[in-house]
Order: sequence, then C-alpha cells, then structure tokens
Amino acid sequence: MLSNKQEQEFKSLVKLLEQKDYKKGLKSIEKLAQQTENAQVHSLRAIFLYHNDQQEEGFQLAKASLTKDMKSYFCWHILGLIHKANKNYPDAVKCFLQSLKQGDENPALIRDNANLQLHIRDYEGHLESRHQYVTLKHGFIENWMGLIFALHLTKQYDQAFEYIQSVDKIIAKLPQSLKSVEVNEYKLYQVKLAFDQGDYNKSLKLLHDYQNLITDKVSYHEFEYQIYSKLNQIPDAIKAVQELLVLQPQNWNYYQYLLKLDPQADLTVYKNSLVQGRLLEKYQGEEFKAKFQEFVDPFFKKSMPSLFREIVHLYKDQTKIPIIEQVFQSYLDQQPLIKLWSLMLLAQHNTQIKNYEVGLQQIEEAIIHTPTCHELYLVKAKILKRLGRFLEAYETADKARELDLADRYLNNKAIKYALRANKVYVSHDLIKLFLRDGSNPFELQKVWFEVSTGRTFLRLGYYAAALARFNLIYKAYQEMYEDQLEFYQFSLRRFTLRTLQQNLEQMDQRFDNKYFVQAAGLMLEGLKLIKPTLSDQVEAVQEKKLSVSEKKRLAKEKKQQEEDQKIRNLFLIEGHILNQDQIQKYDLQGTQLVQNLKIQGNWDKLFGQFAQALVHTNLKDKKANFQAFRHLVQYYIDQKKPLLCLRIFNKLRQSETPENKIVNHKYQLLLVKYLNTYKGDQQELINEFVPNSIQKFDEEFWQQVQIVTQLEKALKQQCENILKDQPYDIDEQSDDLDFLEEFPQARKSTKNQFYANDPNKIWQDSQILFYKQQQEAFEQKIVQVEK
Repeated sequence: MLSNKQEQEFKSLVKLLEQKDYKKGLKSIEKLAQQTENAQVHSLRAIFLYHNDQQEEGFQLAKASLTKDMKSYFCWHILGLIHKANKNYPDAVKCFLQSLKQGDENPALIRDNANLQLHIRDYEGHLESRHQYVTLKHGFIENWMGLIFALHLTKQYDQAFEYIQSVDKIIAKLPQSLKSVEVNEYKLYQVKLAFDQGDYNKSLKLLHDYQNLITDKVSYHEFEYQIYSKLNQIPDAIKAVQELLVLQPQNWNYYQYLLKLDPQADLTVYKNSLVQGRLLEKYQGEEFKAKFQEFVDPFFKKSMPSLFREIVHLYKDQTKIPIIEQVFQSYLDQQPLIKLWSLMLLAQHNTQIKNYEVGLQQIEEAIIHTPTCHELYLVKAKILKRLGRFLEAYETADKARELDLADRYLNNKAIKYALRANKVYVSHDLIKLFLRDGSNPFELQKVWFEVSTGRTFLRLGYYAAALARFNLIYKAYQEMYEDQLEFYQFSLRRFTLRTLQQNLEQMDQRFDNKYFVQAAGLMLEGLKLIKPTLSDQVEAVQEKKLSVSEKKRLAKEKKQQEEDQKIRNLFLIEGHILNQDQIQKYDLQGTQLVQNLKIQGNWDKLFGQFAQALVHTNLKDKKANFQAFRHLVQYYIDQKKPLLCLRIFNKLRQSETPENKIVNHKYQLLLVKYLNTYKGDQQELINEFVPNSIQKFDEEFWQQVQIVTQLEKALKQQCENILKDQPYDIDEQSDDLDFLEEFPQARKSTKNQFYANDPNKIWQDSQILFYKQQQEAFEQKIVQVEK
C-alpha cells in the first residue's frame, strides 16, 4: 500500500502520463520506485521507460509488474498501452479487456478499445464495447452512431434501425440543428443500411422520403440506379442513369450502366468526345472512315493534341488500322499547324503498331517543323524507349522539360526516363526542383519514384539500396492502414459512415495496387539475388602464415579502403536531396536491412511477409501480376503449399499476354510438375484445375508458338530440362535486353551498354576526383604560404 503522500505523488505522475510528458515523468518516478515495490508504480515507470527510447526494458518491466498483481486494472491498462504503441493491436485489446474486467471504469478506455477492435476487424467485440460505451455516455449522438455502425457490420439491421430512432430524438433536442452536409450523410447512410439489409423497397422509400434533405444528387441517383436494378424496374433505372449523365457526362461508367440496362440504347444523342470516340468501334469500312474523319476533324482545327488518347482503343480491330493511317495522312497537305498535328499523330500511330523507325522519322520531321512544342519531344522519347535507346530517350524528354520548367508533369516524365537510362543521380537532381525546403520524396511517400529508383538499383546490382526502397513502400502502405485508427471516431462525429465502410473495404484491399504489386515482385527478386551475398564469404587469413611485410601491406590496403569509403560516402547519390542523418533514418543504403537479413530466419521472414501480401492481391494489370507472381512459384513449391501453388497457377494463366506467353509457360510447367506429384486431401480440387499430363500440356503449348529470339530458345531449353528433372538454370551470353532481364546472371558477360556501364558510378568517381584535386590544390597552397 502507498502512503497518502506517495498516493498524491502517484496521481501527479499519472497526469504527466496523460500529458505525454514522458521525460519529466521518468525523472520524477525514479525516487518513488526506489521507495516501494508497488506494482502500479513500477508499471507506470515501465511506460515512461518505453517512451524514453528504452522499449525493451520498459516492456519487460510492465510484464513483471503485472505478474506481481494480476488483479490490478492499472497494470493491465499500462501493458495494453505499450502493446498499442508497439502496434501489437490484438494483444492491446486483450489487455484492455482484462483492465475493464478488473474494474477499470474509464469510458475513454472503452471507446479506444472499441476503435482498436474495429481496426483488427473484431466486429463482435467491437459491438460489445459500443454497447458498454453507449450505456455510460448515452447523451452523445456519435456514441449512438458508433453502436448503429457496429450493428451494421454484424448484420443486425433491424436493431440498428431501432437505435436510429433514438438518434432522431437526440437530434430533435439539440439547441442547434445539424449542418446540411451532416444531414445529407445521415440520411444516405440509412438508405445504405436498408440496401445492405436486402430490403430494397424500404431503401427506395427512405431515399424518396429524404429527397429534399439529400444534397448529394450524384449519390442520390446512384442509389436510385442500384435499387431499381435490384427491383428489376428497368425504365426507372434508366431514368436514374440519364440523370447521372446530366450531372457527369464525362463518366464512362454511367454509359456502361445504360448499355447494361438497355443494350439498344442510342448513345449518339450524347455529343461529347468520350462517347463519340467509343461509338467508332461499331462502324466498319467506308462508314467507319466517314465517321472517323468527322470525329477527328475538330481536334485538328482546334489544335487539340490529346486526340490519340481518345482513339487508342480502336487499334484492337486490325481492319481499322489502315483506315486510321489514311485519314491522318489526308491532313499532311493542309496548313502548317494542321500538318504538325498530323505528323505527330502518324508517329503515335506507327508507335502503336510497333513500326518504330517510321514513327521516329515522322516525329523528327515534326520537331524540325516546330521545335518549341514539348508534346513532340515526349512522343519521340517514347519511341526511343521502345527501341531500347534509353539514354537518347532521357535526353529527348529533358528537352521537353526545358521548354516549360514550371510544368511538374514534364519534370516527372524526365525523372522516369532518367531512371530508365540508369541515371539515378540525375533523377534526384530533377525531383529536387519541385520539393519545398526541408521535404524529400521518401518523407512524402512518392511511391512511383521509390519503385522506379529501386528497379534501377536492382538492375545495376545495388541490391541493398534497392531492397531498402521496396521496404519503404511496404511501410508506406502499412502506415496508411495504421493512420485509419484516428479516422474512426472522426467519421462518427461527422456522420460519414458510408465513407467509413468504404474505407474499411479499401484498407482490406490496400495491396491491390499496381505500385505495390510491382514493388513486391521486385523485392522478392532482390531477396533472391542478395541471398548468396549475406553469408560472409571472405576467407580468414591465418596470420601466422603471413610475413611481416605481408601484414603491413594488408593493413595499408585496409586503411586505404576505409579512407576511400569515407570519401565515397560524401558523394552518395541520395546526397543530392538528403543529408547523412536522413539517409540513415530511411536506411536508403540498406545497411540496417542487410544486417537484419544476416540474422538466421530473417530472410525467410521478410520473403514470407511480401509473399503473403502479394499472393492475396487481385490486381487486373496482367503485366504487373506476371512479373510479381513468377517469383512465388519456386518459393511455394519449396514450402510444399499445394493450394497456394494452385492459386498462383491460376494467376499466371490469367496474366498471360502475347509478350510473356513463353516465359509464363515455364513457370506454369514448374507448378504443373509439382501439383501432378502431390498426394493429399486437396488432390481432387487440384485435379479439377491442373492438367493431369505434363507432357501433353507442354507439347500442346509449343505447337501454338513460334520460337524466334535467343530468350525464347533458352526458355525452350529450360522447359525441356524441367521435364527431364535436370537443372534448368541458363547461363548463356546474349546482348538481347529481354534475355538479360530474365537471366540476370548473364549480365556480367554482356556488352549491352544498358548493363555494361553505370553512369552513377562514373558521376560519383568524377565528383571524388574533383574533390581530391581541390584537396591537393589546397594543401599545395598551404605549403607555399608556410615557405
């Protein structure tokens, strides 16, 4: 027991905890902790330690204090706060529940625990906590809204509507009425609640009853469309879509809704470029030519260079391609400005049909015609990139940027082309142009920049730096999820429960994103490449066998290497935009990451973390999916996970494109081979989706393809080796870029400039040389002064 004086001191220390004054709290509690063995005092000291960069000591002390007094709600509460700070939310919830069970009557704890339960998707526990909180704080609308939302998540719709009546009574007694936006959200949520219940008639009645109170007319008519569609009232659903088209005529989804309801709907009445461009798909021959000419003519006359974006979907139909070219050529003989756009569109047209040399000639003619038009340089850069001339592509994109230095889009395009040309140091110079003082792309979580930079580092063999980028991307997506914890209570106060529901769904699917899928695939590739270098392979030299002169030489070499590394650290690529402290903070060199990977089990843990996130993604981008999922094939085969292998097999089949067809087959073959040998409980399910004969599966595939490139020949050899149970690693020489991308081990012997030269190292060496020359000049000057 504490004395009265100690009790008062303890309460003052608790206030310091509430005020988050951890430094003062730790200093003040030390004397009290020496005077008593009270579990609550030492528990309070534990959390002060934790928040003063002594996490492990604080965590252990909190557990020890709880062990002394398992019935202390305060000790349970403190341990829960430490778990929460450590983002271990399931254990935090368990501790908070125990604290409440032991007699803690803190309403704020119940509320925070409810939010944590929602965060970890414990909907039943969340409902129970909301019930408790409303019982204690029944006079506040947001608490009732939290209970209604909890009932919604657990599909107890009738009870939710009963409590809505309670909310209406509280609203009626408010001294000030709700804002119109809050009323709008509240009424739309009730419509959504009835819709999710499956009571569409009730949902429709509520929607129409609240028509005058709903200010968001887009959501109003969208609900109308959804409800009428469910009730099969097609004419009314069509009217709702027509209202949406009046509000948002450029939203193609609404036109698709209309066609779904009425496939014979006449879209020609909608006179905008979006619809008219789409309608061109249904015409053929001379009729298509006339309609196409009519569609493109205003773009030429009004000098609108965005035309190609409106017609690119037409290239799916091979019969339309020559007609498109004829129409574009017909504008070559007209006035100079129209001729300019005609040349640009012809270049884009030839790029689309992979006739790159012709397209390059046309765009160069256009640039000679008007050298101040930045759109022309971007088209040329794209063609050069397709031709594999990445350095020229960057130089061309940079010319476009220089024509309008205030254009952020042009700057970002130049950055992407610089990274494609392996010029990381240039990309840092460029991105710095649009950064405010003190900010950096890693703090701002510019994921596209991190993915592109990481891919370049991986390509050049800077594996540690590459992995550090991809790890930052994973952390960014996790932080996005963690940040939602602060959003839940705000949504209840603002009545934005529809948005909260959407947010929960989006966070559950946060990894279904192109950038993350790309980063995860590259991370898995990088982990495979860096794994052989993690074990210290430097042979220990036995000093007793070394002569005195050899020992001196080795010591001198080691000292020189350390000095060279110190100088090189002064000119790191990231040094353009970050100082040394920031580089260490984000671990951009990957030093800390690599050290962690050297600890036994950490490589498997990190690989598994990315694999688990990736295998459950549902992205529709076939190219990104294939490049990522192929790295999971051997991993899950080695892990003996038949159902995950089946999932990946189906993903690869869905990700098949003309470009990746052959390399995709190799990975499918590996999976079929493993799954054919599987004997277990899931065998019947696997047999339903996987070919029974691997030989037949392989033969049928090669009958449908034609082998042309060195890469395709190597892949064919790999497939033959897989069938024969022979090693299938290919270590041949080829300067073909696709071959080098698929077989990184062949890069060492290539003469391809894309891999043979590292412009970043050349830049770094030049900076170091200039630095040394300045140092020598300075030293010579000092010697002259002394003389």
